[in-house]
Amino acid sequence: MATILIMGAGAVGGFYGSRLAEAGHDVNLVARGEHLRALQNDGLKVDSVFGNFHQKLPSSSDPTAFEPHPDYIFFAVKSFDTAYTIEQIRPIVGPETQILALQNGIENYDLLAEAFGKNRVIRAFCRVNSEMIGPGHIKQVKFGQIVFNEDNGTRSARITKLDEILTKADIEHIIPDDIRRAVWIKFTWNSVHNVLTGLLQKTIVELYKDESMIELMKKMTQEILSVAHAEGIDLRKTDVAEVVEEGMKLGAFRTSTYQDRVKGKKLEYDAFTGALVRYGRRHGVSIPVYETLDALYRGLE
Repeated sequence: MATILIMGAGAVGGFYGSRLAEAGHDVNLVARGEHLRALQNDGLKVDSVFGNFHQKLPSSSDPTAFEPHPDYIFFAVKSFDTAYTIEQIRPIVGPETQILALQNGIENYDLLAEAFGKNRVIRAFCRVNSEMIGPGHIKQVKFGQIVFNEDNGTRSARITKLDEILTKADIEHIIPDDIRRAVWIKFTWNSVHNVLTGLLQKTIVELYKDESMIELMKKMTQEILSVAHAEGIDLRKTDVAEVVEEGMKLGAFRTSTYQDRVKGKKLEYDAFTGALVRYGRRHGVSIPVYETLDALYRGLE
């Protein structure tokens, strides 16, 4: 069995940590605040479409409190905490430690790879609709998938090993031929739905009731497509069109940015609008819609 550190055991990290612990892996959780105190006192409770779990797992705010050099670090903190968290885990990343980058956005993998080397970081993302409904208590209502692979598409030894671990834990996962394209498709989804639901405080189903909002989403996806092509990503017109089409089917889906806005938490918009503005300026690509959305979010902040 593997030793696994969940770095950021919130709605996403905590959900996957519970599944891995149920499969018999040695799982340690890093969290903070009231959530951490609940984990230490009462354990982790997960209400899930895959079953309900209640585990008392080792928990701390300090990743060095556990056995050094875990086999895996599931890196699931918010994007704005990436730089700080890299320094937190630096002492425990051993020669064989693999870091699974499960964050939103398109910039975090590069920060992790720069800090620890590409041989220690696996490009990935997840599709999971989960929410903290109380300290130490997670509700997961839809999806639960992890997507990962090497940039060159080869099935390396570390990819094969992670595939085995997730399979035995009954965690749905996909290993696409082009992980960078897959990341940008997920990024498109977030940069449309997270951005608009967080800004307007509406669920996804409410967005799609307004034809003018649908037209705005289509303009947003075209700007993302332009930036992706400038970056050398094989993102396709059909990919971004499907993002809008699939969004129409989701119903009252509460994105993570929507949840954070309602709860008064710090918002992760910079990983979406900010990243696109930075990439657009780097490549000389005009993206007036995202420049406007980014300015609005900065006004909120």
